[in-house]
Amino acid sequence: MCSEERQTFISGDPLGLVLYGDVKTFSTAEKTRLLRALSDVAAMDPWFRDVNWDAHPFGALGTVDMQPCSRSFLPTQTDAQATKLCLTVS
Repeated sequence: MCSEERQTFISGDPLGLVLYGDVKTFSTAEKTRLLRALSDVAAMDPWFRDVNWDAHPFGALGTVDMQPCSRSFLPTQTDAQATKLCLTVS
């Protein structure tokens, strides 16, 4: 799959691309765009994965070169404290 086709799938169907494509050969930049596209879809529809919870296709996104991008999705200390306060108050 050429770079243009990859970009089309990343924009149009990021989940389908991960589940049914082979993203392990994608560049770091392409995998980063894919992870951000998945995040955008999840923000719009938290149930976007309601029928398919296979984890193994996502392994291709969990490579060493993806550490900086993956870390950007982890909660910060401030986020964790805010979550803890919400849970305590509730």
